[in-house]
Amino acid sequence: MKLGTTLAAVAALSLLASSIALAADGKTYKVGAAVYGLKGQFMQNCKNSLRTQ
Repeated sequence: MKLGTTLAAVAALSLLASSIALAADGKTYKVGAAVYGLKGQFMQNCKNSLRTQ
């Protein structure tokens, strides 16, 4: 179990480091998101919050 936690922590830190490096260049990027099913209120809220940012 410790190995899985360690790997998750390393993955999270590497994502954080790469996002900091990308933010340093001053460019803006668009990210696409695929949402599965919009009948539920939770998914509608997710879609609306993604659209506004």
